[in-house]
Amino acid sequence: MFYAAVHWVEEQLQQKQYPLSLDHRMRKRRLRQVWSSHKTAIRAYLQLEHFSRQARYDGWIPTDQDLQDAQNYLNLVKTTIV
Repeated sequence: MFYAAVHWVEEQLQQKQYPLSLDHRMRKRRLRQVWSSHKTAIRAYLQLEHFSRQARYDGWIPTDQDLQDAQNYLNLVKTTIV
């Protein structure tokens, strides 16, 4: 769920022609410039990234509520950005 969500947003970034070499901070800054009117979607994307990193590095196992939150964020990002 988390990986799919993050990969989906990465694809959106690629279609916007952002090089993948951008670090997290630069991507955040670029997102703010491009989608200044979509702060909620940006926040959702960064939240998904955070979930993904936490799951990968901390061996964190998401609860059902976390998965539901991620699904809600993903729906929000899809409807707001696209």
